[in-house]
Parts: sequence; structure tokens; C-alpha cells
Amino acid sequence: MFRIQSYATIVAASFLAILTLSVPVAAQEGERNIFEVLRQEDDLSTFEDIINTAKIKDSVAVTEDITVLAPTNEAFEALPDEVKVNILKEENINQLLEVLRYHIILEPLTQDDLESSENLLTLLGAGQDVDITTTDEVVSINEENIYESIDESPTNGTLIKVNQILIPEGFDVESLGKDIEETPRTGGVNIASSLLFVLPILVSASVFGIKEIIE
Repeated sequence: MFRIQSYATIVAASFLAILTLSVPVAAQEGERNIFEVLRQEDDLSTFEDIINTAKIKDSVAVTEDITVLAPTNEAFEALPDEVKVNILKEENINQLLEVLRYHIILEPLTQDDLESSENLLTLLGAGQDVDITTTDEVVSINEENIYESIDESPTNGTLIKVNQILIPEGFDVESLGKDIEETPRTGGVNIASSLLFVLPILVSASVFGIKEIIE
């Protein structure tokens, strides 16, 4: 357990450390990263807009060995109207980032992993894991039948399409439907969490040899 938690800590720390400078990354012809793949999907256009609003496009495009759970347009349409309006407001950026980090798993999943993968570590940190199971050929994520498809073609990981937004444990999604003055603050702004996705990315986490550290 210590080694697994250490892996998550190292990945998160490296993810933060490499978000200090942006450099162009050359891709081979025909290769596409996770962001390039999802932006070609018409039913992920809202998720693309949210990624751009949260300024994490470079992170999603370059960070190695991750899985992004991408909610469809249908998933966002299912949100209450007031939440849809407020979720993209600048004053709600910390809450938006919290939800987005819960949609990033710190390993590239494969089709075989969908059979049974428990306690998948997310970028949100310890205690905010994701479980995936398959029963009678039906894939469930956190015990919900929201899985649509998996794409293992991105150069830096995997894209899984889901038809529902995953909500972190303890997160009050209804708070996004309120004016910022009405939303109670608990513990102030987490500066580290804000920096985690706001700064552009330099290189992928694999440069730091994270996997070798835990082997």
C-alpha cells in the first residue's frame, strides 16, 4: 500500500513540477495524443471546451501513461441549468479542476483492464479512487452503467468515453449552481491544486522514471 501511495504522490508531484514551461512536442505522422483524439469526437465538444477553459489542454496532451474519462455532451446536458451556467465561471475554477482531476487515472488502461480494476488512483489523490468492473459484458464505473467506449490509440495513454460526469466523494455539485458569495468556503483556496493545471506542461511524467522507482 505504501508503494502504491508513493507512486501516486510521485506522479502528482512530477505532474506539478513539469507544469512550469511549455515547449513544442513533435509527433510522428498519424500519431495523436489524448487531447487530439477527443477533439475529433463530436460528442466530446463540451468536454473539449471545459479543458480549454480550465487551461489543462497541454497537460492532457503531453502527460504520459494516463487514462482520461471523457464525459459526453449528453452528460453535461444532464446537469441542472444553473450548474451548466456556473461551471465555466472563473470564480469556480478550483471546483472545476477538482472534478476534472477525478477524471484522470494515473495509468493507461486497456480493454482487458475493464474486466476488473479496483482502486484506480486518480489525480485527485488518495481516497478518490475509481473502480471499473464488467458483469455480463456490461462495463460499470463506480457501479454505474456509464461506459461507452475505450480508445487505446493515443500516444500518451487511453481515452474512455462515459455518458455521465463522475463526482468525487464529498463534492457538492449543487454548490456550482449558486452565486460565489452563497457558496461556503472550506479551508480557503488550495494553491497547489490551482497550480497543478494552470501552468503549461514541459515534459511528460515518464521522464522522471516514475515506474522504475516502484519496481
